[in-house]
Amino acid sequence: MQTQINLFEFVKYSDKSSKEFEFIKKFKNIFSDDLESVLDIIWDERNKYIPDKNLYYESSFKKQRFIDFRKDSISPRNWIGTIHFRSSDAEYTINLLPKVFYKTNYKYNSKDTDSIFAHILWWLSGSDRQNFSSMESSLGALESNFLEVLVSIFSSYTLEILSSTSYNYYEPVEEELQTVKGQIDFNSYVKYYSVGNRHILPCKFDTFQYDNQFNKIIKYVATILIEFTKIKKTKSNLEEILFILDEVELTSVTYEDCDKVILNPIYTEFKTILDNCRLFLSSLSVYKWKDDYSVFALLIPSEKLFENFIFGFLTESKDLISDDIEKIYRQSTVGRSHIAYEKNKPDKRHFRMYNDIVVKMNNLTAAIIDTKYKVIYMENEEDEEEVIISNKNNYTIKQSDIYQMSTYALTSGILKIGLWYPSTISDSNDESFPIFMIKEELSGTQKEIEIHIAKLNIIHENGLEMNVNGKLETIFQNTKQKLISQLKQVLTELK
Repeated sequence: MQTQINLFEFVKYSDKSSKEFEFIKKFKNIFSDDLESVLDIIWDERNKYIPDKNLYYESSFKKQRFIDFRKDSISPRNWIGTIHFRSSDAEYTINLLPKVFYKTNYKYNSKDTDSIFAHILWWLSGSDRQNFSSMESSLGALESNFLEVLVSIFSSYTLEILSSTSYNYYEPVEEELQTVKGQIDFNSYVKYYSVGNRHILPCKFDTFQYDNQFNKIIKYVATILIEFTKIKKTKSNLEEILFILDEVELTSVTYEDCDKVILNPIYTEFKTILDNCRLFLSSLSVYKWKDDYSVFALLIPSEKLFENFIFGFLTESKDLISDDIEKIYRQSTVGRSHIAYEKNKPDKRHFRMYNDIVVKMNNLTAAIIDTKYKVIYMENEEDEEEVIISNKNNYTIKQSDIYQMSTYALTSGILKIGLWYPSTISDSNDESFPIFMIKEELSGTQKEIEIHIAKLNIIHENGLEMNVNGKLETIFQNTKQKLISQLKQVLTELK
């Protein structure tokens, strides 16, 4: 029997009569204290969703940071995904959902959950590392957890492509032959010659192989996923994929192996498959303990998901957003890359700046964009000393965010700053924010820093009532156009 519960980021579940608290209580009765210890292992061995420098992954915490467990409450942190526990006679699934969809005292049904899953898939599609847009979501027909949704979509799409097209690739091979093939490795041949094996010719050549790295990655991922899924159709799809790849050697692969595969740009369908394999290999943890229990966890840091979605969306839609955009990149090449250096040691620099996005305009101006996966709301529930409040709309914005952006502006020389937050399911459409002006007077130049606040509409116009069936690019077509229009206006103000 499978039991499933949905928990939202940073929501404190403390009501002992709530179904969430009862779920954890029942869960712990079955799995004892292994829940937290297993999450500790997953935390310690977590893979990096993004290979770039990520301070969050350098956390010194030894204890897991996915869910806070206290005596009278539980509270998920900033991770989105699914944790699936299985014993010989019970299954428990915890879906960790984005806080932007949380509504107080709202009773979520399976259709609401499917809508949230669809949004997460769309946000993943915006990343330059994943692509789900052209794939059929079929969410309305699949009442399950988020990981089952991902596996189902991946299996059906991959099977469709491999059933009609095979991927062969020239790969470098090194063999010891008695006749020359390709090029002789003379460095190795000298060693053979010196010991009397002059008849052995170490050769390097390319061979057109079906048993290549790309197919090995698919086979390894399919082998992992088939152990997890309980959906008959998904399991059948994965079995057929493994049958098609029967001649391919089964070897263990990693996230980094995906980056070693070079695909012809015209084979976009293969790139989609590789991108999805990359997602599973980077975010999926599989662990077994006591021979009776197993856990499958696919967890993505929500801040990076939001940042990657916005960066990918800007990059993909650059020409539609503005003709004035010359380039969009991750790190600033203008001004200093570090905030400070040691006195008398100017080459010894410290406190590197990690700008989320830099937009360079054709008129040589630039803007730093920092994405903040935070909910800014109407009611002031924070300490007023830590919050700047817009007098017009009474929104709360962390003062530390303003400090951070001011530092970025001063050290980079870029005085136009964008501070972008996600919209929420409860937001209205007529929200606006003032432009914060900060005068830089110490240098005597009287420069003015402009900080532009925006709340980006990343949620479908129909909210949780949206239709989740079909291709994501069709489902979110209007949402995409509205976001393009909003970004066009926001970036115009940043010129």
